[in-house]
Formats: sequence, structure tokens, C-alpha cells
Amino acid sequence: LQQALGTLGPNDRFRVIAFSSAVRTFRDEPVAATRANLTDAREFVDGLAAEGGTNLAGALEAALDVPGDAERLAQVILVSDGIPSIGEQAPERIAGNAAARIGRARIFPVGVGHDVNTYLLDRLAAELAWAWDIVPLEPPGPPLWTEVFHAEQQTDNRPEMALDVVRE
Repeated sequence: LQQALGTLGPNDRFRVIAFSSAVRTFRDEPVAATRANLTDAREFVDGLAAEGGTNLAGALEAALDVPGDAERLAQVILVSDGIPSIGEQAPERIAGNAAARIGRARIFPVGVGHDVNTYLLDRLAAELAWAWDIVPLEPPGPPLWTEVFHAEQQTDNRPEMALDVVRE
């Protein structure tokens, strides 16, 4: 997640949504990727710890409940092992609910670890017409964030992006 924050430019906006048993946000609305906001976000991320279960559906709801910006395309990077245990747990319903709320946003599910729920990531990709990837914990994975963000910027021909970073 720190790597993802490092890819943001001065015209970008972002939020960080942490989820375990509860869903917590760094900010309620997207904020500019200023030096001060990025420093605060890094401190927020450093203070995160896994607590209990995984409220994946709640995290997606929080990410998609912010009104869209007509000038920017929101990108939600969902980083999880994909195993929901709090709130909605059925992959079909989680994916269907996300698809119903998606609007202009794009969701990029990233499975982390060795025991990833690939079925849920498949459902999200099928409902939202996107691909997903798995990043191993050891050794550290490739610079995935840079690849995702730069590929997206190149294909959309736009100078700015809004970004929700979702983390478990």
C-alpha cells in the first residue's frame, strides 16, 4: 500500500479504506495527493493492524458510496486475501452489489498471500469486466501499483485520476 501511495501525482486524489472486522477510512472524501496528505496517509497505513474478520463487502460499499467526479475516473484497488468473514460473505452477492454501485469507477482486485479466494476475485472480475492478479507475500511482489496506474493513465488519455485505495 505504501508503494501505491508513492505512485500518486500532484493532480491525483485518493482515500485509504482499511477493513477487518470494521471499516475505517483515512478520509471520508477523496483528498489531494499533497505531501501533507500523503504523509498522513502513510502514518494511517503504518498504524493498521489486522483485527478479527474481513468485511470486504463493507469496504467496497465505502469505496463506491462517494459521489463520482465528472472530471475524474475513480479507481478502487482492492487488496485482500478475498476471504470475507464479516457482513455479506457470498461472492455472487458481493460482486453483484459492487456492480450495482460501480458507476464510472473501476475496481482492480488484487489477491495477496498464498490462500487467496480466487472464486471471489473471479466473480468481481466477471461482474465488473476486469482482470485480477495475485501478489505473493514472500518474496515481495513486483511493483504492481506502478503497472496498474500507468497502464490505466495511458489507455484513458486523461491527465488526472481519482483513486480509492482499499486495504485489508
